[in-house]
Amino acid sequence: MPQWAQTALQTTAHAPYIQSVGLGCVLHIQRVTVSISAGHGTLSPLSPLNAFSMLARTALLLTTIAAAWGQSRIEEARQLVDKGRMVDAIALLDHAIAQSDDPELRFQAGKLLRELAERRFANLQRVAPNSAPVHELAGRRYELEGRFNEALKEYRAALARDSSRPGLHYKTGNMLWALRETATAEAELRIELERNPGHGMANLRLGQILVARNDDAGAVSPLERAVEAMPESSEARRELGKAYRKNGRNSDARKQWELVAKARPADDQIHFLLANLYRAMGETALANKEFATHRAILERRRAASTR
Repeated sequence: MPQWAQTALQTTAHAPYIQSVGLGCVLHIQRVTVSISAGHGTLSPLSPLNAFSMLARTALLLTTIAAAWGQSRIEEARQLVDKGRMVDAIALLDHAIAQSDDPELRFQAGKLLRELAERRFANLQRVAPNSAPVHELAGRRYELEGRFNEALKEYRAALARDSSRPGLHYKTGNMLWALRETATAEAELRIELERNPGHGMANLRLGQILVARNDDAGAVSPLERAVEAMPESSEARRELGKAYRKNGRNSDARKQWELVAKARPADDQIHFLLANLYRAMGETALANKEFATHRAILERRRAASTR
């Protein structure tokens, strides 16, 4: 595929399912276009200039589709609220936040999530005070506000009343992880994964704990499950790349980190990780390019902070 096509397709690299549609468009418009001559349709190869123009419009359309996909999740959640299905709406928004790297989508989803949590919390307090759902929602409100100690207290109160609630052990473990109580967090996450082995965020947090503990071999499986459950999560791919790297699987690490770099080109850390990986693999030119990108991002950030 020509370089111009590869470059344009990077606009949708954060969404593989959308990018696959774009790839089909690229391959098609690269080969042929329909021109009308003397009333007859004929097939002729595209010139690079015309192909690029068509591809640029296709890439813009695909980016718009990606944004629309995120907004559709917000609208779907609002429709669920209108139907009184607040639990489903909250679950949908949680999933959208975990999957997306789009700051605007995460902000909008988080804002609506807080509104829903507050509304449902008020309703439950009236009909079921001191119940597990009330404590769980109180914990969610505190978590969204960054008040992790209060959130942990509420999640534990919910567990004391109903330890079988789906996702509750993960939420407790996630708060413990945020508070750096990793040993206790691991125990809660493992309980959650015994009940729901495919829980994406529980697998991610467990993998991060194991990587930090240098249990690199043990970290691979949960992080692979996290990526499988949340293929759009740059965080999961970054952590899986770390586990691969520590296990000597440099080619696998490279694949994960290059996907993250395409999805998050302004992320200085991923460029630094790639630079060191390329250098270890003997690819000096690529390493130097990534080091330069890393420095440029930091310089732009410093310049912006002094304005």
